[in-house]
Amino acid sequence: MPHTLKSFEDSLSGLGTALYQQGRYKEAEDFFRAAVTVSPKRPQAHENLALSLERSWKVQEAVASLRMSLSLAPKNVKALNFLGELLTEETNFREAEQAFRDSLAVDPTHPDTHRQLADALLMRQAYEEATVHLAKAMEAEDSQGGGRDFSELGYALEFTGRDAEAEALYREMLVESSDKSHALSRLGRLLISRGNYKEAEELLHKAIQIKDEDPAGYSPRQYRDLGSALYKQGKEEEAREVWRKLLKRLQADGLSLVHFNTNFAQKEDLYKANLQWDVEAFEKRCEGLEEALQDKLLSIVRAVRRMENSSDWLLSWAEETTRKFGGGRLISYGVTYFGAWRAVISDPMVIEAMKSSKEPMVMLVGSALGYQCAFALSLGFERCVGYDLLCDSMVSPSQKLVEEAGLSDRIQFHCADALTAPELKEAALVWVNDDCFPRDFSRALTKRMAETLPSGSVFLSYKAGELEEPHWHLGSTLTVEVSWNANQFLHIFRRKSADEAQACAAKRETT
Repeated sequence: MPHTLKSFEDSLSGLGTALYQQGRYKEAEDFFRAAVTVSPKRPQAHENLALSLERSWKVQEAVASLRMSLSLAPKNVKALNFLGELLTEETNFREAEQAFRDSLAVDPTHPDTHRQLADALLMRQAYEEATVHLAKAMEAEDSQGGGRDFSELGYALEFTGRDAEAEALYREMLVESSDKSHALSRLGRLLISRGNYKEAEELLHKAIQIKDEDPAGYSPRQYRDLGSALYKQGKEEEAREVWRKLLKRLQADGLSLVHFNTNFAQKEDLYKANLQWDVEAFEKRCEGLEEALQDKLLSIVRAVRRMENSSDWLLSWAEETTRKFGGGRLISYGVTYFGAWRAVISDPMVIEAMKSSKEPMVMLVGSALGYQCAFALSLGFERCVGYDLLCDSMVSPSQKLVEEAGLSDRIQFHCADALTAPELKEAALVWVNDDCFPRDFSRALTKRMAETLPSGSVFLSYKAGELEEPHWHLGSTLTVEVSWNANQFLHIFRRKSADEAQACAAKRETT
């Protein structure tokens, strides 16, 4: 490159960098584009442009710029990792994985790359391989003298049923971690799941004592878990007292009682704003319905939102989940907002599935308090059926609300295993609220749906699952806001026809 052109490009890039650092991303983008025009063969110019494009939410353009940069400098670890991040954001998990693998081929000791690859693998439930890379990340962090991050590896080990290894890891974490309260909580929660309730109680008491002295505030999850540890030892009244203490503390702090739930990550102001927006959006949708149905659906949703903040219901839910699941990992309750349903109903595969059914029915797996059935009916489904394993705190109140609304002919709830549901033979859409479901159940349900659902039906999952499954086509991945994640992936699968499944299986055999 002639010296004068290089100097000009350096000046343009320098101005772009200065603007980028000031948060003036659009102006920075203009200078980086000019630098690319002057020096199209310089990889750093394309990488700089990608940075500014990503900041302006032009992710696909940023990906294109990174690919151009990598065509000129294919061993640029920083660019490869950035590409993997953007592809993950775009839900192109397989391509993201490949970008991180390419990066590790250049530098196999980079801990962040191992973690990023593990995150992409976890998106599609490839837990076994994810644990390998998370362990390698910890090894690299240890050899480089940095602090080790235990949390993700522990989560992956737990989810693959390797509880003994997870426990050993958490005990190591307890020694090394500076966040003793978090380490105590993770180990205590796991010990509840393993039946070691006495030690879990001791650890959680310590975690609460440390956290209560933290200016950042207390952790509702620790109180919830301590109550479970006590309950499982037969100290039921002590457990209730711990839970009541948490509810009183939330109330005294001016917080909605829904924060008692362990799967609720939203701040109070965001929760209230989303709830208000959700109510307004649902009311607006119901305006187009016949008045009688409009009133019935609104009454169900309003009653559920009140119940979610009721001390009596929260205590009954805490007791039943502890009895049913033993405490620990499966005690969670979150809110799926109406906005997620509106996004789903606009998806082409869902539209086609509804058109193909004379009286489209939706089935909820993990139906909770049943308000999602009200959402479904407002959006054009004729019937809704829900399955949940919590008979007293979930199914019974749901049934009562539906009966009071006079909608028992269109909405039914069952306290039963969804694997035995006869409605799978006719459902147009199955919404699986599986964020906390055990992997073995998710696999069994996917297999059962492949055997039972009509071709063309769709199912929705918060987990990408095993994408190579021959019976399913992953059509869309939406990003929706739910109470536990502001950017939750929601995957939409279509049940393939028998011919499509056979062709897919044959192709896999030949490759």
